[in-house]
Amino acid sequence: MQKQTLRKVGGSVMLTLPPTVLTMLDIGAGSIVSMEFDGDSITILPLRKQRYAIEKFLKRCSVADEIPAQSRAWLGMNSVGREW
Repeated sequence: MQKQTLRKVGGSVMLTLPPTVLTMLDIGAGSIVSMEFDGDSITILPLRKQRYAIEKFLKRCSVADEIPAQSRAWLGMNSVGREW
């Protein structure tokens, strides 16, 4: 178990993470984390940016799917610039 001292910075109290922990979790300044509270415990979890692949979305599509009304209206519009 590692011990850290909470420090007052301006009007806040800050917990610092050692470089070894940051490296181990692959996070750093500016990373977004979530905090979960359970009684006297705090769990800090790094939030990862999700990476999407077009293949994942295309698997959910089918040519048999009905085109929503808003999309049908958009498809029927004339171009207003250099879209084509």
